Amino acid sequence: MIRDTLQSRKMLLQLAAVLGVLLTCMTWTTNAGAAEFTSASGTYPVAVHATSTADVFDVFRSSVQCTANTFTGTLAAKSPSIKLVPVWSNCKSFGTFPTTITCISCSITTTSNGTWDWEGEFVRDVYENATKHAENKIMCVVRTTSQSTGTVSYTNNANGTITTFGNLTNITATQTRNSIFCPAGTHTSTATYTIQTGGIVLTGTTGGIANPIHVK
Repeated sequence: MIRDTLQSRKMLLQLAAVLGVLLTCMTWTTNAGAAEFTSASGTYPVAVHATSTADVFDVFRSSVQCTANTFTGTLAAKSPSIKLVPVWSNCKSFGTFPTTITCISCSITTTSNGTWDWEGEFVRDVYENATKHAENKIMCVVRTTSQSTGTVSYTNNANGTITTFGNLTNITATQTRNSIFCPAGTHTSTATYTIQTGGIVLTGTTGGIANPIHVK
């Protein structure tokens, strides 16, 4: 009776070990099948383009809003990420001060798991007025460098586009204050970037012809 009990326990332990291996394999397979950005037609490369008019960058208790923005990239094959090159234009801080955003070797990698990876240096030059802007007399300089932020979400649209929503938080930035009109502070890790209401819509084209994309 004791021998039978010991044998049964041994068999149960062996079975548990086998189940553990199977569960590990199943978990790996699930992760390996993570969502990817794809061309619905299977045709690549896909030129990816998006615009926005009301994204807001909040830093040092001030808001920077740009009303003419573009994000462009290429989907060379199905992938868990797309690298986008941003251009922000017609910007103002506090709704008043002219502001320019210069990208130095910069890009944004948007991933299917919901992160935005900022790469390079983003420099925001704030001017007191249009005259100072023309004279390139900078009042405040805000810089952000490479870092990963999140989280964004995606919606696959019936017309073959992808809408990106989100409020990116805990962004690290520094400020050089050349005027008393600059907000207080020289370093923060609580800056935010809020994508406009309605989201940013990513569209795809190949050879100038619409090429539907989705993430799944």
